[in-house]
Amino acid sequence: MNFPDRASARTALEAALATEVALPVNRDAELLAAALVRRAPGAAVLFYGSGLWGPAGADTLYDFYVLVERLQDWQPGRLLAFVGNLVPPNVYYVEEKTAAQTLRAKVAVMTRAAFTAAARGGHFTPQIWARFSQPARLLLAPDERVQAQLLGALADAVVTFHRRTLPLVGPVSIRDFWVAGLGSTYRSELRSEPPERAAQRVESELAAFALRTRLALPLCGRGARLEAAELVVSDWSERDRRRFRRGLALRRPWFKAVNLMRLIKAGFTFQGGLDYARWKVERHSGVKVPVTDFQRRHPVLAGLLLFWKVRRRGGVR
Repeated sequence: MNFPDRASARTALEAALATEVALPVNRDAELLAAALVRRAPGAAVLFYGSGLWGPAGADTLYDFYVLVERLQDWQPGRLLAFVGNLVPPNVYYVEEKTAAQTLRAKVAVMTRAAFTAAARGGHFTPQIWARFSQPARLLLAPDERVQAQLLGALADAVVTFHRRTLPLVGPVSIRDFWVAGLGSTYRSELRSEPPERAAQRVESELAAFALRTRLALPLCGRGARLEAAELVVSDWSERDRRRFRRGLALRRPWFKAVNLMRLIKAGFTFQGGLDYARWKVERHSGVKVPVTDFQRRHPVLAGLLLFWKVRRRGGVR
């Protein structure tokens, strides 16, 4: 797509995202979002993950980000607020009972200021910009100002993803560009999903990913553009690419360490976290690790021991 200037390209990207985040979702996700805002009035709620783009069933664990002015708006207490601001987000397990079933959600809570900074790439790890460069829904926002702020953050996440992926690839198709970028961010986290997960994710909504690339490339600099057959190209030299990749390889152990800190912190806030982690690892990798009642009573210590056991068996990469 050709735009007369960067401002026009940015406007087009935000307009496309505004249409997408307003698309309808299933009733269960709406009920959960309403319950989350009852707990934190004035919060904004983003819905993402497999509950959005995959099939939903009785065992679905929905993924939400609740964005607040202060972390105490969700849960009082200085200690959790301190660690949540130091290594965001804080992660919680939430249930909402209906007449028909119990709905379950994994809820990440962080301040709007921290979220917008992370979407621009100003954070420890790729977690925010990598997740929210992908399709999501803005289910609730307290007012138009916050809605505009978060649309801007989502656009920043898309642009950050493209800027961080361009040095990793030569001329590639849009599909392979996203697979390479998501695969790179997956390797910066502690994940149980197999390597082909990135390709499955991109192929599930390829049109949405392609639209993002067409709109974001004019905002990326370095001659980023689409050429014949919609190949993503840029003016990154091979020397600069090698330097970027070496730097990324050096930072990945730090990314994983921060991710481990988040998992440890979640042991204090995520009720049933060990069973959820066991279920997720088994679902994605096939590695089975039993969880005992003693371990459930001491989730932080048990979580560390189980993590190393699962990692040795190849359940976490």
